[in-house]
Amino acid sequence: LDIMMPVMDGYEVMAKLPEEVKERMPVIMLTAKASDDDVMDGYKKGADYYIVKPFDNVTLVNAILYLLKEVPEEDIIDSEAKL
Repeated sequence: LDIMMPVMDGYEVMAKLPEEVKERMPVIMLTAKASDDDVMDGYKKGADYYIVKPFDNVTLVNAILYLLKEVPEEDIIDSEAKL
């Protein structure tokens, strides 16, 4: 989710998700809001992972793999890897 979206921001989307969805689906905030306060706000409001734009594909793939627990932490893709 992005925090800054036209009709409904990412926080509003998270707030509208049913509890059973929140329990099963991790939320990644992908946003240009980069201050320490913005990041802390994201986690406080329910984000499971927070990525600041601009980002690279490796960062996003690693976040997804980590949250879905598909690979052990030590096997996360090296940031130099090409996707």
